[in-house]
Amino acid sequence: MSITFALDKPRDILAKVRREQARLFEALQTQDRTIIADTLFNFAVTAYQIKDWLSQSASAAYSPSQVQAYIEADKCLRLCREICSASKHQKLTAAPKDARSITLSATGTFIVASTDPNDVKLESETSPCFSVKLVAVDGSRYEASEFAAHVILAWEQFFTQWRIAQ
Repeated sequence: MSITFALDKPRDILAKVRREQARLFEALQTQDRTIIADTLFNFAVTAYQIKDWLSQSASAAYSPSQVQAYIEADKCLRLCREICSASKHQKLTAAPKDARSITLSATGTFIVASTDPNDVKLESETSPCFSVKLVAVDGSRYEASEFAAHVILAWEQFFTQWRIAQ
């Protein structure tokens, strides 16, 4: 008997990560910090939990230590781990090894105002006014949507490498 409802194997969790990625992309467009925070958290937790599903898979042709080594070799998967840990525990007992911060950066164009009533009014573009970036300790930066795409690709490569069935 299962209490995971339609989540039965590692591929199901990978599919859920893809759905979380789509929700994150939508949230980034809303420019609502609360929705972005929720969806980034959900994405990172789900993406990192693939590790447990792979490690406990009864038909695994790989060992849990190989799954862990794969995570250790990929910075974005390690960032998922640290987002999970930081979100789960209000205060960390040890400094993160990879993640420095999650920041907002202004990106949009704004309306330019003029006091002259004869001037042409310029409209702002519909692009987001800020982007969300994950900053690593080594100084590398990942825009949230690029980070999510990298995480998905990394897990897809693991699944392909080990021929993990549908």
